[in-house]
Amino acid sequence: MPHIIIKHFPSSSKEQRDKITLDIIQTISRNLNCSENVISISFEEIEKENWFKEVYKPEIIEKKDLLHKQPNY
Repeated sequence: MPHIIIKHFPSSSKEQRDKITLDIIQTISRNLNCSENVISISFEEIEKENWFKEVYKPEIIEKKDLLHKQPNY
């Protein structure tokens, strides 16, 4: 607890993912008052042409009540 999934277009480098991971772990640990070693993070590359079908519709539109920040597109 917790597990964070980051879905994104294929463009990030390993160094970028490492930096993002570190930033998220520190923020989650501090704000949820949990140990860093219980946090897991995955990165899932989604092709741009599949974004609507695989992410926008099922994760944003259909789970609007869970969404904390709306995209502006």
